[in-house]
Amino acid sequence: MSPRRAALVTLAAMVPITAVLTLVSSSLVPIQVSLTARWLCDAPYTDPFVVSDRVGKGTNYTLYCTGSRGERQNAGWMDPFLITWAVYYLILSPITSLTVLFRKALYRTGNE
Repeated sequence: MSPRRAALVTLAAMVPITAVLTLVSSSLVPIQVSLTARWLCDAPYTDPFVVSDRVGKGTNYTLYCTGSRGERQNAGWMDPFLITWAVYYLILSPITSLTVLFRKALYRTGNE
């Protein structure tokens, strides 16, 4: 497999891998979603809070942006999840792709 194709396959494979990693890490450490508040919370609602609601056997996480007097704005779950997923993808994909390319280059030089 050519190095370019290996890098493209790695980048494509990282989409579902980072999605699952984001989902699991958001369930284990839901406070990381509050880091997305700077992109989702408007000016009067500056304090982020992650609220977990138990429904049956499941748990729903929601990001709320609150103001200084207790007013709140619902930022939901999907937007913070997508931003967190994009950050995971942008960090892990280049690292993984460069690792694959480096290993392929080492393998090639070792066989020549």
